[in-house]
Amino acid sequence: MHSNDFIFASFLTEQHYSKLNQLIHAACKKLIAKTLNPTWIPHLNKLVILNLSGSKSLKSLPAGIFNLEFLSELDRSGCSKLKRLPEISSGNIGRLFLSGTAIEELPSSFELLLRLWLLDLSDCKRLKSLPSSLCKLKSLELLSLRGCSNLQRLPEWLGQLSSPLIVNLLKTNIERIPESII
Repeated sequence: MHSNDFIFASFLTEQHYSKLNQLIHAACKKLIAKTLNPTWIPHLNKLVILNLSGSKSLKSLPAGIFNLEFLSELDRSGCSKLKRLPEISSGNIGRLFLSGTAIEELPSSFELLLRLWLLDLSDCKRLKSLPSSLCKLKSLELLSLRGCSNLQRLPEWLGQLSSPLIVNLLKTNIERIPESII
């Protein structure tokens, strides 16, 4: 199916949603919706991958998206109108791609993404800081901050993560690396 042919709600029923394990809806330029319909979320209970990359008109995610039991990858890269994420009450997401979004800050509830090992915040030009709650992400292995031009310093806690961490700092305005990392 080509993204230009994508007609989401008109042909999928609740029964279809419950069988989906991947929903790739990347770069659907003709999609007019500004958010996913929150009533779909409970029916996406087998969803493993949700790829919404490049969907420029999407502005938000329903709060329940992080509660999907099997969701392990969420890609919102290139969704340039996304300014914030919903608060998180639980989550099994391992890979979260938010590059090129308009996010200014991450919710403090991010600490509940205990399985998160890859966080891509590349080119989030409005991102000013990282919440201290990220220090609780014991599985975090890769953090990309490439191109986060408003980010001027790294928090001290970054060096206190238990797993080895790869951090991409290319094209940032980071002035110094905390001693805890060196």
